[in-house]
Amino acid sequence: MRSERIDTRTVLVTDDVASAPIERLSDRRGIAGDLAVFKVAGAAASSGVPLDEVERLAAKANMQTRSPGVAFAGCTLPGATGPLFTVPAGQMSVGLGIHGEPGVKEVPAPSSSQLAELLVGTVLAEKRPGATDRAVVLLNGLGMVKYEALFLLFGKISPLLAGAGVEVVGSECGELVTSLDMSGLSLTLFWVDEELERLWSAPADAPAYRKGTVEQRPRRAEAREQRATGDEREKATVASRQLAGVAASAIGAAARAVREHERELGAIDAVAGDGDHGAGMCRGADAALEAARGASSSGPA
Repeated sequence: MRSERIDTRTVLVTDDVASAPIERLSDRRGIAGDLAVFKVAGAAASSGVPLDEVERLAAKANMQTRSPGVAFAGCTLPGATGPLFTVPAGQMSVGLGIHGEPGVKEVPAPSSSQLAELLVGTVLAEKRPGATDRAVVLLNGLGMVKYEALFLLFGKISPLLAGAGVEVVGSECGELVTSLDMSGLSLTLFWVDEELERLWSAPADAPAYRKGTVEQRPRRAEAREQRATGDEREKATVASRQLAGVAASAIGAAARAVREHERELGAIDAVAGDGDHGAGMCRGADAALEAARGASSSGPA
């Protein structure tokens, strides 16, 4: 987008308290706090404010969002023979990534009351000086924790927050930001003032998250059809077909090389990431090759 002179900004979410100490806040990763930051940014953009203001509000929301998480078992990538990491029986991994990254330490598995105290104590210790006492609470399941267990834990968390003087102005309990079949969960506190609360409460209509009522929008397929009306490809020339064949051959060679090193790429990625780099590269290369072969009749795009 920037190459086409479209103004574009990047705001990184850094709510995961376990991934780096507070003095290295910018090194932290985003977990379920993504939802709060993205919701604020989307509501701001939808209201029509300038991009500078959208960026400011997203950064402000990020600074007021903190999340600790725990895992009881790792997730398994599609096609993999085993999980990305394992947790010993009777143990719990503290800290986790939504791309399947393991925690930073293992502790004995607690009761629900003990877990509630751990999560609440950790997130309250991260409250920024000067923040309000009003917060949105997100209890997020990573994919394999049953809703009944999340509801039970929320029932333990709620009185602890009330006892600490936190006024809950909104709450979500469920699978909000998942990681395939990971058995784990996280607690997010999003400290809000009047400005952030208004944007959090604004109506939203997305495939996996809805809030309030918004005007009905045309379906994506209808929009694509409207854009495609009257749009016909230019017929290929002999030279363009030849060039398309060369391009398809080059993409095919790249796809074979990636496939040959799929396991190695995944193993490298698993050291500090989610271990799916090899599989992702293969899927992308195969799709590119299929598209290149399909386009060979009309020349390369």
